[in-house]
Amino acid sequence: VRQSFDAGSHPNCTAANNMRMNADGFGLGWYGSKHGATKAAVFRSITPAWSNRNLRELAGVVKSTCCFAHVRAATPGSVVSEENTHPFRHGRLLFQHNGHVEGFSRVRRRLVARLPDELYERVSGSTDSEHCFALVLAQLDDPGRATPFDVSELEFAVLRTIAILKELGAAEGITEGFSTCNFALTDGKSVVITRYCDKAPDIPPPSLYYTFRGVSEIRDSLRADADARLRPDYGVETKRGAAADAP
Repeated sequence: VRQSFDAGSHPNCTAANNMRMNADGFGLGWYGSKHGATKAAVFRSITPAWSNRNLRELAGVVKSTCCFAHVRAATPGSVVSEENTHPFRHGRLLFQHNGHVEGFSRVRRRLVARLPDELYERVSGSTDSEHCFALVLAQLDDPGRATPFDVSELEFAVLRTIAILKELGAAEGITEGFSTCNFALTDGKSVVITRYCDKAPDIPPPSLYYTFRGVSEIRDSLRADADARLRPDYGVETKRGAAADAP
């Protein structure tokens, strides 16, 4: 909730490409115990997270080994709607994105040409993020399957998507501006995340922090000395691990 109205803390990272206010909606995705957790539940709203009573009610009772949460600062000109709110879901997969694809209106047509019909038809919103998710799905064999994915499959799909986005931008002759692809993808068992900007290190991607420690240990460490324990990297980086290991 605090990230929706006070997202100004980025230890050891610049505030560049990080939005301080994220009031254009929010979303949660999580895995329960029903049906063996083969499908994620999603709750999305276009209200600010700080004023949504349903969010507070859910947060008080939902328990999951893997949960995605996202607060949105819409790209100027983008429609604020539930369809455009993260996280996005396909089968047991959840995806969310912090960043933007430069010149998306120009590369969109080339991007959708890379999608099979069944994935193209599932895109219900207008964001670059949901189209990126569809492109990720197109790199997977049977993306709607109920069984877990090997983490290497998810990693390949995400990195291949970033490579394709670079190809599409080059094909359109897009040289001005920059793209940022902080992607997060999970099947409820494994999580793959990236921190990426195509112009790094000259232009940094949005901040990203990760840990495999427990919640209480993280809280104590950050209270003691946040700057000494949070170190950013630039360029393409992926982090992967078991969902149950992440707080």
